[in-house]
Amino acid sequence: MIDKGKLTVLAITPDAEYDDWLNHKYPDNWMTGFDKNHEIYDKRLYDIQYLPSLYLLDKSKRVLLKEANFSRLINYFARDSYNIKQK
Repeated sequence: MIDKGKLTVLAITPDAEYDDWLNHKYPDNWMTGFDKNHEIYDKRLYDIQYLPSLYLLDKSKRVLLKEANFSRLINYFARDSYNIKQK
């Protein structure tokens, strides 16, 4: 999905040390970011209960899945793919 341009992965680190984040290796096709001002927690932008947290957003940045695990995410995509084929 990433290679076809249908999915963008954005990995944001809300609470790690900056040097640790710089040294961490993410896949080349992911966008990455670091919350140096701690706004995610301070402004309560997302209710992150544990890390890593997976959120699925649509093109309008509306949250479709919150605090999803990998299995739930895959099931969502499988269901969505099935619904698209049925139309």
